[in-house]
Amino acid sequence: MVDTKQPEALAVIGIFLGVSTLFIVLRICARVISWQNEGRFDTLMMWSDGFLLVAYVLAVGEAYAIIRYTLYTWQGYHVADIPKMSIDDQITGQKYNLANQLLYNPILSLVKMSVVFLLLRIGEAKPAAKKALWFTLVLNMLLAIAIFFADAFQCTPFRYVYDYPAMDLAAQQAAGANSSGQVNGVTIKGGQCINQINFFLISAGLAVGTDLLVLAIPTVIVWDLKMTRRKKIIAAGILSVGAIVTAVSVARLVIYHWRFSAKNKDRSYGLGYTISCVEINLAIATACVPPLKPLVRRIAPKLLGSANRSGPGYRHTPYDNDAQFELGAKMTGWKGSQHRVEAWSSNEQILAEPEKIRRTTNVELTFGEATSSDGKHS
Repeated sequence: MVDTKQPEALAVIGIFLGVSTLFIVLRICARVISWQNEGRFDTLMMWSDGFLLVAYVLAVGEAYAIIRYTLYTWQGYHVADIPKMSIDDQITGQKYNLANQLLYNPILSLVKMSVVFLLLRIGEAKPAAKKALWFTLVLNMLLAIAIFFADAFQCTPFRYVYDYPAMDLAAQQAAGANSSGQVNGVTIKGGQCINQINFFLISAGLAVGTDLLVLAIPTVIVWDLKMTRRKKIIAAGILSVGAIVTAVSVARLVIYHWRFSAKNKDRSYGLGYTISCVEINLAIATACVPPLKPLVRRIAPKLLGSANRSGPGYRHTPYDNDAQFELGAKMTGWKGSQHRVEAWSSNEQILAEPEKIRRTTNVELTFGEATSSDGKHS
């Protein structure tokens, strides 16, 4: 019996596509619940949802392409066990391989754009964080465009990237090459390509760099919020769950370095090439996590420590709702801004609405008089 890992490779592709599908469905459910509660969609969240849905659709296409590549090129089999493939099958397999390459970076870029728009809504009150997010967004877009076109035109002529079996054969026959495709010890080729190994490794490294930027900013935003340290850590952890994807990205660098190494004489045997599919689907799944709070509160209201505002022991504050805030202002004669104070002022709220986090304004209200944060009377 021939030793093969192809069934395991196909299972990995299917399982991780299923994971991203599940989280996309959960995010849609959460957004429906949020709309039912609020009756409107925030513009930034709509952009975030849109980018993620496009990324998911492309991920489905990427999964199909990598499955077809697996089957056409006998991935998972030892090189010695692969039967001689026809030129047409080789070309078809390489077309699916190119499709996989071209889809990989745009998917990750769209996921990062989705996360950045979510963070823009959270960190809009902090100018430094807002500027950092816009810088990350622009950098991510420019890298996505540059890498896409470099990938698409990595060979000259363009079609040589997938049509090289036929083009090499034609060039060798025209040059009168021997059975090894050589003339005077030089291998004849029908085209030329950039150093593909270095290109893949450099582009993967740049992707990890933007991952780290997206991971660092939420911590800065959350740490500026007026919450206990424990809750800051929890909130930062929820918003930085994408660290899992960064770890997979680093693993992909190591795996691809070995996959394209000259020492690797059995490149088709193994599961390493599926790491791209694992990475993009995990990226989509983790990007869905922060906005799931409305769904979690509907299913398990006590899971994240939601406050029971009508239960015993709850201490009402002037910040519980807009009406009480306005009432407190009227009673004290305070004529400052009546901008809504968010639920972050309550110690019983932990990431109640992740997409609605705002930096708490340092304003103290009393029923005798109102004072600003610097202690001066209004």
